[in-house]
Amino acid sequence: MKKIVMLSIITLLFIALLIFYKFPKEIHVTRSAIQYVQGKPNSARTTSVRIDGHMSRPLFGKDSFTGTVVIDSLPFTKQDTMLDMIVSEKKNDIDQANLTYQSNQSPYMISNQGLIWFDRDFENINIWGAAKWLHEGESSEQLYIVAPASNVNEAVQVQSQMRSSFGEDFVPKSQVQ
Repeated sequence: MKKIVMLSIITLLFIALLIFYKFPKEIHVTRSAIQYVQGKPNSARTTSVRIDGHMSRPLFGKDSFTGTVVIDSLPFTKQDTMLDMIVSEKKNDIDQANLTYQSNQSPYMISNQGLIWFDRDFENINIWGAAKWLHEGESSEQLYIVAPASNVNEAVQVQSQMRSSFGEDFVPKSQVQ
């Protein structure tokens, strides 16, 4: 009888561990990237995206990333605090999350927001922000940072592959540059 009770307790502890353990994975990657304002191919510039932190993928609940996403060409990504990214949608191994930065100075307001799509190991990345991140252009213009890419054609190809995996909610909706 004691053996059955002990095995039951061990089994319950193991199941509880699986339910609550977040299965963290350290992420430390740097990807060459292209940033461009949609509709303005001459705006394309090379940059890099550096991601450091840990990705948690619990058995139950939402996946999340705690750490930093630094885009070398955007100073606020180095200065401001990045809030944790909670995966809001996942389709065919492509995750979508909010990319939000908060000022480090009082009143600690959100400084910039965008969306990010990435695959399991951050091999392919698509960031959708506003041209105002560059302190130029109109607020309605859209900025994309795409990795890995060394020119606009490669960036569009990465976006096309990610769009075909993720589906119609992926931005940009088409290959229009």
